[in-house]
Amino acid sequence: MMLNRMKSVTLALLLTATVMNTSVSMAQTVVYPVQITEVATGWADATIGVYTDKPVVNPAHCPTPDLYVSEAADPGNRTYYAAALTALANKLTTTLVISNTACSATGRPKLWAVTPSAPR
Repeated sequence: MMLNRMKSVTLALLLTATVMNTSVSMAQTVVYPVQITEVATGWADATIGVYTDKPVVNPAHCPTPDLYVSEAADPGNRTYYAAALTALANKLTTTLVISNTACSATGRPKLWAVTPSAPR
């Protein structure tokens, strides 16, 4: 019971931080529902990559659409990482927000938000 309460509090904090760090504009695509299947990290920096159970949505027509990426300098990068790990570890349905206009330096769709959903 206590573990479930701790998970709920952690999830609520992550959701709040993700919403606060996400820029709302017309230059985004919402991808829902997805399950995160893998979280990859960069070799020399804090870049993260997220793989899901669905085909990659590529609104910016990036040349390498195999996963979604948030780079170390992106606002919210550490929050996205924490939210992605939480979603992966708890097998949570997740909403991703992807840039319609920007690709990562490696040519992948740019991740703008990760929002895990509490189990119902």
